[in-house]
Amino acid sequence: MKIIHTSDWHLGQNFFEYDRRDEHCSMVNQLVELVKCEKPDALVIAGDIYDIPAPGISVQKEFAEYMVALHTGCPQMKIICISGNHDSASRLEIYSTIWAHLNVHIIGRIERNQKGEIDFRRHIIPIQDKGYIVALPHVFPQNYPLLEENTPREERQTAFLQAMDKQVKDINTEKKPIVVAAHMAISGSDTEGHDLVRGNMDFVDADKLNIDFDYLALGHIHCPQNIKG
Repeated sequence: MKIIHTSDWHLGQNFFEYDRRDEHCSMVNQLVELVKCEKPDALVIAGDIYDIPAPGISVQKEFAEYMVALHTGCPQMKIICISGNHDSASRLEIYSTIWAHLNVHIIGRIERNQKGEIDFRRHIIPIQDKGYIVALPHVFPQNYPLLEENTPREERQTAFLQAMDKQVKDINTEKKPIVVAAHMAISGSDTEGHDLVRGNMDFVDADKLNIDFDYLALGHIHCPQNIKG
């Protein structure tokens, strides 16, 4: 399975009245040329697509144009977008049904089915016959949904990830490659340049992820990471 992993585009961002629109356009143009050349099976955008939860109409239009350009550059490629802490999960998913027709899969939130059970399988996206991407939108550790009564809030994330791992194993009987896409920070990450006090960043220990994966496609920290262990 061949993927390209990006994150934290922060579309619509202004630095002290400096509009980064031209930078974003340049970045996406380079990405379009890259997918044309490399023809990946999937492109992962691991959260913080927008800089604020309620981006302006022109910024949302930019996102739509970028997705169409990327799809046109490599129509067989699946584009996996998850929500970050800067995004509005509900706003991202408004047109998710339409986007699916262009091979764009947007996972903004954790949902329950008509029986009131967590719909784990909507997060497990097959990539042709080559493997799966497990798309985990941003959720603060204490806000993960309750799976069993009386589970302490500090244990809900662990319980959710364990349950997700079981679902993945049930589907992935041939043990194909697994990519976990998540907008989270792992303990031991290089946080140089981040204001951790103002950013209110939560860190998750790598040994508590509880999902077997071959590659972890993270967002949140704005640079590539090599985590020991």
